[in-house]
Amino acid sequence: MPFELSTVSKDEGLRDIVAMLFKAYNHTSAFVNAIYPRTLTPDGIEGLDTVTERLQWLRDNDPSTRWFKETDTSTGAIVSASQWNVYDKEKPPEMMLDGAPPNWFSSDADNKYAVEMIAAFIGPRYKRYREADAPIMCLNIMGTAIEALHRGAASM
Repeated sequence: MPFELSTVSKDEGLRDIVAMLFKAYNHTSAFVNAIYPRTLTPDGIEGLDTVTERLQWLRDNDPSTRWFKETDTSTGAIVSASQWNVYDKEKPPEMMLDGAPPNWFSSDADNKYAVEMIAAFIGPRYKRYREADAPIMCLNIMGTAIEALHRGAASM
C-alpha cells in the first residue's frame, strides 16, 4: 500500500476527508462523540454535512489552518488526514466554541456537556499558547482509516 502525502487545496472539498476521519474514530473518542453526536447515526449524513461546512468555513477564513491527506496510490482512497494550525507571526485569539448549530443536540444537557468538553480540551491549549512564543504549530485533528493502521500512513 504505497501512500502519497499532499496538502488539501482551498478548492478541494473536505467531505470525504471528514467522513474518513469519523469512521476512523469509530465512536471511541469521548470528545468527538460529545461535540458531534449525530455524525455516524442513520441521520448522520446531515450531521456530516454540517461538520464539513464548519471545517470548510474555518479553513477558508483562518489563515493558520492547514489540511493534509494521505492517499493510497493503488486505490486513490484517502487513508489518513490531519488538520494543523500554524501561528507563525501572532498567537491565536482565544475563543471557545459554544456548542453547535441549533437542534444539533437532543437536549440542553447534551449541549452543556459538549461546551464543557470543548473548554476542558481547548482550555489547556490556550494556556500553552499564552506561555509560548510564536511560531506555534498545533495538530488539531488527525485520523487514519482502519485499513491503513500500522502501515506507515500516520507517521508520514
